[in-house]
Amino acid sequence: MRPTRVRKIIREPIWRALEPALREAKHSPAGAPGALSDREFLEAVLYLIRGGCLWRDLPAELGYWPA
Repeated sequence: MRPTRVRKIIREPIWRALEPALREAKHSPAGAPGALSDREFLEAVLYLIRGGCLWRDLPAELGYWPA
């Protein structure tokens, strides 16, 4: 069985436009640092919206689901 490759939604030009807005939208730096980067987290959310799967069914490339 071949490993599944995850199609990424956010291309580099789009991320360059989104990153500053996302950074500004964060209210507080408090708490433990996330296991995923902001970009990886957003990719995971978009994957869920597009595919309609459960958090547990996220591909490993998009992060550890309980994190």
